[in-house]
Amino acid sequence: MIGAGNEGQVGIAPTRWPCMTGRLKMVSQFKKLVESVLRMPGLLKDPRFANNHARVENRDALVKIITDVLAQNTRDHWLAEFEGLG
Repeated sequence: MIGAGNEGQVGIAPTRWPCMTGRLKMVSQFKKLVESVLRMPGLLKDPRFANNHARVENRDALVKIITDVLAQNTRDHWLAEFEGLG
């Protein structure tokens, strides 16, 4: 599972970023996930996932979306998809 507890955490393994740069990077990481890996850029415009608070409120829906997409391919496929994305 991929996730972060607040806008100040980034990446696949949660890392604290106590400044605005980290908050912007979190948005960038979510953007990378939905555009480059899940290939679902429409999620960026979905108000349920517009910011971390919204994503937390709608966690079950987001987990289902991510799980459904990840279930469509093998672990090796997804490792290759994530390679180089930071």
